[in-house]
Amino acid sequence: MKKWIASTMIAASLLGSTFASAEAATKTYALSVKVSVANVRQTPTMDAKVVTKLKKGTAIKAIAVSTDAKGAKWYKVVLANNKTGWMHETVVKTIASNPKTTVAVKNSQLNSEKSIVTQLSISVSVANVRQSPSTSAKVLTQLKKGTALKAVAVSTDAKGAKWYKVTLSNNQTGWVHETVVTVGNTATTPSKPDTTKQTVITNRAVLYATPSFRATVVERINKNSQVSVLETKKDALFNWIKVTSPSGATGWLPAFELNLVAPKYVYAVTSSVKLRRGASETYVATATLNINDRLLSLYSYNGWLCVETPAGIRGWVQEESVSPIAVNRLTSPTIKNNGDDRYLEWEKTNNFNVSYAVLSDNRLKISGAFSYADIPTFPIDGIQSVEQTDTSVIVTFSPGYTFTIRNYSDRLSIKIIETGLKGKKIIVDAGHGGHDTGAIGPTGLKEKEITLNTALLLKDELEKAGAIVTLTRSTDVFLELSERTAIANSSDYDAFISIHADSYSKTSTGTTTYYNVTTNFNGPKSKSLAQYVQQSLVAQLGTPNRGYKEQEFYVNRKNELPSILVELAFVSNPNEEALLKTKAFLQKAAVGIRQGLEQYFNNF
Repeated sequence: MKKWIASTMIAASLLGSTFASAEAATKTYALSVKVSVANVRQTPTMDAKVVTKLKKGTAIKAIAVSTDAKGAKWYKVVLANNKTGWMHETVVKTIASNPKTTVAVKNSQLNSEKSIVTQLSISVSVANVRQSPSTSAKVLTQLKKGTALKAVAVSTDAKGAKWYKVTLSNNQTGWVHETVVTVGNTATTPSKPDTTKQTVITNRAVLYATPSFRATVVERINKNSQVSVLETKKDALFNWIKVTSPSGATGWLPAFELNLVAPKYVYAVTSSVKLRRGASETYVATATLNINDRLLSLYSYNGWLCVETPAGIRGWVQEESVSPIAVNRLTSPTIKNNGDDRYLEWEKTNNFNVSYAVLSDNRLKISGAFSYADIPTFPIDGIQSVEQTDTSVIVTFSPGYTFTIRNYSDRLSIKIIETGLKGKKIIVDAGHGGHDTGAIGPTGLKEKEITLNTALLLKDELEKAGAIVTLTRSTDVFLELSERTAIANSSDYDAFISIHADSYSKTSTGTTTYYNVTTNFNGPKSKSLAQYVQQSLVAQLGTPNRGYKEQEFYVNRKNELPSILVELAFVSNPNEEALLKTKAFLQKAAVGIRQGLEQYFNNF
């Protein structure tokens, strides 16, 4: 993410010097206003005073560029009265740049382009169209599978991959990667898609009796309903489509209600964006959006966008208050290998929160404080599909595969693993140690001895099954709780098992397994691991089943791996203390934990 350059919280008296230091004045830019009406502000921030407004097509000269706290560019422009102001990157387009600084780059780009005329078709579920032939370039729009395109040029990137320059429906151009398209025969014209059936992409679309918002409302049509297209009528702002609804009613829908083109999404760039009833600041605000809120863009008017929230609420926002690129997003999906381990990883634009849930049919649902994710365009062994929904990313795994997931500050990593215990990496933590004896039984049996002896037996059990095991301690030494979790969190392991013996009263009895979902990112997997281990453990030991329970023990709460803490039995109970003294009982415990891990890794 771009560094913070200027703060919107600095007092007005300091703004001049702050922005001067942030300006890059090595270039001059010829710009043109690309929206109906664009605001020119006193300083490069959305909260600054509007000094004037410029109409679409107005040519201006920019003498500097700055970047705001959200990473967006602002251009310092010279106005007709020789005064200066600032314009947001979303309201202008560059006509030309200072040749001393940019012509060499442009020429190299032009030399790498080869003019062609060929037909393409999108071959993946959703394809990104980018501003330039690079996977790091800005996404202009997304197109659905089957969309027909005309390519006017082809280029090759640094990795030798082809990019096609395509013409979009708004006559703009963009670039698509060779892996997301099928190339058609240049001598033939591709067949036109069937437009007699279209799908409603908005919430509760309104069907009008005539092509006008003032017309009588015939009915409302639910999202994902299919309608039959009868006729199209052009309008100054958008087309109207005459359709027959699923109920058989006939009427008119604005074209933006249907999937005639790929949906266009925009994202709030600040936490003070007002959603208004009309296209003017004089209209009342019905809601204040949060930064990164995702909006479906319907149509524009006079510098304003009519948008719809995921909840189906419609309103108007200023074009400069939103961006086609989300502030928080998962970008640049790649496959990375580390020895025999294979990972699907996304870069994170910020250190935002991520959570996940395990769904039926081998599906992983990834959610969190992000609004957009780049979808991999390459095949992935072990994964059938990766799809973006309105609120999450759904990863569907192939049968026989499961995963371990980690959320880092700068990336999200999914280890793609085959089911079964073989090759799985497991940390076994013998509780207490050294001067920390843990609980002591009626005859003097120390908990630290029970846990270490069980850990050593469990290590042998797991390694015989083909697992890779690390012990937090293999001798009678003391480790801080933070040292134990540090071993886990700095590793690429798949599970963490902490072994303990319980203590309360002479009559207390039974076996318990604890997990944490409140603060542990891997809470969903931890709960599943606890369930399997508890079930197998009590079956082996024959002890009363005290269940698997949520608890905030440090080694679970501060752990980033799927982690559990096992209380084998009560050392405070004379009968269970006697069992805990025997190798046979501890061996049964090791077998039970190993069987629980096998079930865990055999199930998605």
